[in-house]
Amino acid sequence: MQKSKMFLPPGLTEADLMPGEILKPINGYKGLYSISNLGGLYSHPKNNKKGLWIRQCNKVYPYIRIGLSKKGSYKWYYMHRLVARAFIPNPNNKPSVNHKDGDKTNCRADNLEWTTNYQNIQHCADTGLNPRMKLTIDDKYDLCDSFISGLMTYKQLALKYNTTDSNIRRYVKNYDKMKIGLPRECIG
Repeated sequence: MQKSKMFLPPGLTEADLMPGEILKPINGYKGLYSISNLGGLYSHPKNNKKGLWIRQCNKVYPYIRIGLSKKGSYKWYYMHRLVARAFIPNPNNKPSVNHKDGDKTNCRADNLEWTTNYQNIQHCADTGLNPRMKLTIDDKYDLCDSFISGLMTYKQLALKYNTTDSNIRRYVKNYDKMKIGLPRECIG
């Protein structure tokens, strides 16, 4: 059986790539740009100009944004979403891309995963990426269990977890959604 040939855009050879690097054409920009599993972007040769690796710039936004042009039209994209669309299957059609290590500039495919919005937000709380989000998923399950079983009131739980009773109400109200979206060892 013949080995399948790796996609290489015009102007590049395998020697131009990092070890383990794979390139794929970007949907909607085939023949113009290719995305790398290591988070790089290659602009194909055009108008007698050489192809080139696009330098990533991140001065204002926390996420790396890349401008792609086609037929005189310019559109901005988030690099992590371009990499995820090209390299990470999304069979459950989840809407968000999470950076596993929390570094928004690390757009390598092995650092990205598709998540629900809720899972992405909970990841911030669980890893301490957002200091305003203090409750872990286990805290949320425990407080919901305490309220539903009648052991504690909203006010008592708010004092225990150093938050507001409106936050406690929201967690209890969304308890069923938490059970669907996040495992607590598959909801005891």
